[in-house]
Amino acid sequence: MTTTILIIGAAIGGGLLSLIGSQIVQRTKAGSRIKKSEQQAKRIIKKAHQESDRIKKDKMLQAKERFIELKSEHEKAILSREKKVEETEKRAREKESNLNKELSKTKSINERLEQKSTNFDQRIQNIDRKKAELEKAEKRYQEQLEVVSGLSTEEAKKN
Repeated sequence: MTTTILIIGAAIGGGLLSLIGSQIVQRTKAGSRIKKSEQQAKRIIKKAHQESDRIKKDKMLQAKERFIELKSEHEKAILSREKKVEETEKRAREKESNLNKELSKTKSINERLEQKSTNFDQRIQNIDRKKAELEKAEKRYQEQLEVVSGLSTEEAKKN
């Protein structure tokens, strides 16, 4: 019986040792798996950070490109408006210049007309004065003729 107890004791001891050994192996494997899982998790996290950084940089680059594009469009619009304003101002200056030229011409024509009108008025006055002088001279000659002929104008017309 002692042998059987020994054998049973040895079998139980072996089984316990085997159980303890398998527990140790499992724990070691589990620890190894945990370490591998932690390393894999770290790699995944690192890769995720790298990917998020890449996506972030890509989005930043896209945003900068869009900003530059919008800024360029805005600058083109501003330049276009400035060009239109400059063209409008140029046309306004040209019209003003043309109006000033026309005004100058009109003033010149008015001055010439005024001068001619003054000259005509003076000529008319001279003509009126000479006419009055001629009428006086004619009246004097007629009176002298009446005196010389001894006939009045009416009498001379009847004869």
